[in-house]
Amino acid sequence: MKQPSVRRWRLYQGHFGAPSAKPTDILLIHPPDNYREVLDSFKSRQWLPKEASIGRTDQGVFKTQRLKEYPVPLCRALAQLSFLHAMARGHDDSCQDPSPKMGEMLSSLRSEVGEGSLGPDYCATAVQKA
Repeated sequence: MKQPSVRRWRLYQGHFGAPSAKPTDILLIHPPDNYREVLDSFKSRQWLPKEASIGRTDQGVFKTQRLKEYPVPLCRALAQLSFLHAMARGHDDSCQDPSPKMGEMLSSLRSEVGEGSLGPDYCATAVQKA
């Protein structure tokens, strides 16, 4: 990376409980010095699963559907990195809550499709017609 405070890190979601390897690149901005160790500490398995998430199941569902969400251990690792980053940088007492307009805009991007359902690959209501 050209910026000294930005790190690109390739990880495999299979190390964090995904049913297949699923390589994933993440960009970390101002990560803690021990970011690799933090990510590694949340791995749920040492070896990558051999299964490939290609094609459809016997029920006709795409096998990639189950890879739409990060595995829980990976989410925890990313949350821990965010927490460490926030703790290292401190806080600004002058910070305020976002304006109501900003809150409404952010809320409009949220999509709920129901408990246990992953839904479409995008938030249809957020896509505007050109």
